[in-house]
Amino acid sequence: MYFENIKNKIYCYLDKMDDEELLEQPENYSYTRFELILGQYRHVMWHVGLSSAITFLADGHGTKYTGLVKFASPEI
Repeated sequence: MYFENIKNKIYCYLDKMDDEELLEQPENYSYTRFELILGQYRHVMWHVGLSSAITFLADGHGTKYTGLVKFASPEI
């Protein structure tokens, strides 16, 4: 429920923006909205990497990487 609520908020926010709005700089910021969105994505991915490293150090096993298997052809 929480994930769906946040996902819907994000999609609503992004869906209402056009290219011009993404390239605008919010007041008192030196970055565009697009750069701020990418910065948040990078920040989340940093935490994913940290969590993976902690898991590996704790039990010696890495997190299984699935990559783009979901999108691979059935022959693979």
